[in-house]
Amino acid sequence: MNKKTLIGVLVIAVLAMLGVWLANSQGVRDYLLAMGYEPSGEVAEIEKNLDLTDTAKGVFNASRPELEGRDDFNYYCSSHDDKVSVLGCYAGGKIYLYDIEASELNGVKESTLAHELLHAVWARLSEAEKTDLSGPLMKLYNENADLSKDLEIYDEKNRLDELHSRAATQIVDLPNELETHYAKYFKNQDAVVKYYQQYNSKFEALNNELKRLENEMAGINDEIERKTDEYKTRSGALNKEIEGFNDCANTAGCFSASEFYSKRAELVAEQEAVASLYDEIDALVKSYNAKVAEYNNNILRTQNLQNSMNSNSAPPAV
Repeated sequence: MNKKTLIGVLVIAVLAMLGVWLANSQGVRDYLLAMGYEPSGEVAEIEKNLDLTDTAKGVFNASRPELEGRDDFNYYCSSHDDKVSVLGCYAGGKIYLYDIEASELNGVKESTLAHELLHAVWARLSEAEKTDLSGPLMKLYNENADLSKDLEIYDEKNRLDELHSRAATQIVDLPNELETHYAKYFKNQDAVVKYYQQYNSKFEALNNELKRLENEMAGINDEIERKTDEYKTRSGALNKEIEGFNDCANTAGCFSASEFYSKRAELVAEQEAVASLYDEIDALVKSYNAKVAEYNNNILRTQNLQNSMNSNSAPPAV
């Protein structure tokens, strides 16, 4: 083999090795995926708010996040359940965010981007890294009732992926292993959680208000029933006493003058008391109805907020 042939073989070998290295280097692949990507002004602002590390910025750019309106978002992030609010998705190696416009839900886009970014991170982890994280993640899952309830619909493989995203975006004071892991991507993971708390607190406040109104309505209803029973008993007894009083008053010698006026005064006092009891019941019914109206208004507010987050909900009629 002459020198030219040997050099040619070596060049081919080097190029082959370079190709293998490029194919197996996630950093290089991310660099190539990120080429030409420029986030929109709002996406750039969301990314800035999350205060990502350089490592996370690389994943962010490679995932090319985009804010999408209803139709385009449903095309990329379709959900077959109209009741499920899908805020974002990581599909085909890209991140899509639903362009929610509700002013009351500040923080939802930051929280969603962080969540989807962590799906992109999970996709890049080696099996060994996923195995190392599975222990502390599942421990967190088993100790957190809310997480367990929300994630019970996922199979074991997808549950870890989803749990990996939710842990960092929804829970503060994580175990040290997880704190160390998420510090590779967020300079301040607790600050990321605050974005979730910021918009989720709106739903918690509405839910707490609904529970308060339910308790108050139940208390008022109990009082209405108690007073209504009392009113029926007293008004029935009063009617019989009035009937007996009238019979006696129409019978000669049944009442003395003093007995007549004394009994009449008792009946008038009881009649006024029963009338007052009726007014109390009427006021309670009005109070109950006002609570019902307030309750229904809060239900409507909750539904409107939920619908604003759900790309599958029907758009408001024009």
